[in-house]
Amino acid sequence: MSSGCIRAHEALCCGMRPEISLVEAGAAGLAYLTAAMEVVGPLDPNSTVLATGAARGVGGAVVGLARAEGARVISLVRGNAASNIAAAQSADEVIDPDVADLQD
Repeated sequence: MSSGCIRAHEALCCGMRPEISLVEAGAAGLAYLTAAMEVVGPLDPNSTVLATGAARGVGGAVVGLARAEGARVISLVRGNAASNIAAAQSADEVIDPDVADLQD
């Protein structure tokens, strides 16, 4: 094996979308590791998780991990672009505090 190469079992590999850089792909594991330390499970199906910054790395990972545990997930994001990203992730609700009346 030449210098700079990493060998991995084929079962541990997956395809990478071309629009994702190697830096972003490498950071994904760290985001999920951090999220896993925050989503202390197992969560039961009656749990509700508030994921702040849910359109970005750790927040998005929290959404995925909590949904995988069967929890209800509320994503808290700011801005239309972030709301669209969060809505595509499988959260039960997406709230933008800049436009939502949080008193209701």
